Amino acid sequence: MIFASFAPNVEADDALLALKQLILPWNWQQLKRGKDQTKLKDQLEIFFGREAILTDSGRNALYQVLKGYQFPQDSEIIIQAFTCSVVPHAICRARLTPKYVDIDNNYNFDIKKLKKTISDKTKAVIVQHTFGIPANIQAIKELCEEKNIILIEDLALSLGLNINDQKAGTFGDSAILSFGSNKVISCSRGGAIISGNSELINEIKLAISHTEPDAPLSLIVQNLLQPIIFWTLKPLYKFLKIGKTGLYLCRKLKLLPTVVNQQEKNCSGNIPSYNLANSLAKIALNQWQKLNRFQKHRQTICAIYEKELQQNPNFSELSLLTYPVIVKNPKNIFKKAQKSDIILDDWYSQPIAPKDADQKACQYQAGLAPNAEAICNKLITLPTHIGISPKDANNIIQCLKSG
Repeated sequence: MIFASFAPNVEADDALLALKQLILPWNWQQLKRGKDQTKLKDQLEIFFGREAILTDSGRNALYQVLKGYQFPQDSEIIIQAFTCSVVPHAICRARLTPKYVDIDNNYNFDIKKLKKTISDKTKAVIVQHTFGIPANIQAIKELCEEKNIILIEDLALSLGLNINDQKAGTFGDSAILSFGSNKVISCSRGGAIISGNSELINEIKLAISHTEPDAPLSLIVQNLLQPIIFWTLKPLYKFLKIGKTGLYLCRKLKLLPTVVNQQEKNCSGNIPSYNLANSLAKIALNQWQKLNRFQKHRQTICAIYEKELQQNPNFSELSLLTYPVIVKNPKNIFKKAQKSDIILDDWYSQPIAPKDADQKACQYQAGLAPNAEAICNKLITLPTHIGISPKDANNIIQCLKSG
């Protein structure tokens, strides 16, 4: 079987590390708090050359950043109309207003449309470097400086990206990271804030000290079980349907964490916000040591896709989280792939993902971003993660060509 997702970064050492923390009693006292939180924070600060704050998720990192700036209520925050519902949800939680801009054919902001969207109510622009493809960050930075607007970089899809020898995440005033299950590195659920703005950092630290409790033990156990369950059951997915049935039962029994909950899909209500548990920081640290290897592997797989599909010039030079491909009929490709034991990802089937997110509730109106809508109707994203071998990549390519 070839999987696009299902905890794609998890390797044997990650699953073993999670298992040890669950079953060895001497590790229990450090499940919530411990030295690994500080170690991870230190690694991030060395890497970015900026201050870091750990959070339990990228979406809560964004929420804390937006609250930290203390923008007037209902100020407009510009985001692109090709994103996840957790982004507008975080904006609405902060009592601000998401304002959407269409994308270009590189899946990032259309600069001309961005300029036209900025108003007197605009307080910040969030740039996401979609799939790890660099946005036109220098032009966006200059525009934000000209208009006195805060630039925030969302590195959920692009951790480790360099643009003209400068790290993504250091162009803006602040940046947020995600260590979710399908991100560049993963600890099931986690995130961080990066900023060179000391006032912002101090404001967020103060807010977190009053509002961020430790995660409940049940949630920590759930997130530690994720790498163990996926590592164990994926190889058995088709064998007597043991893996497929096992994953179904684990979800039904709520042994696995929810990626995007119903409130986030409906852009409503609040969600709990916790400190990043030490046990999850330990797994994130283990993954952090693999960042260079993961990036080189993704670049190798991207080069194979580019050579054979010839759709995205120069993408082979990038380490993309997933590789975007435009096809005539995505539904047919998904069906054909499944018959060939390839489970592809259909995350971006509408401008505000996932496919069951309420577009209107997320304050997106149909027709607002015609290019994003057109792309969503023709897009397939191909896996590049460490579990995809060159042979797997070629099998996926053959499936696309025959479809």
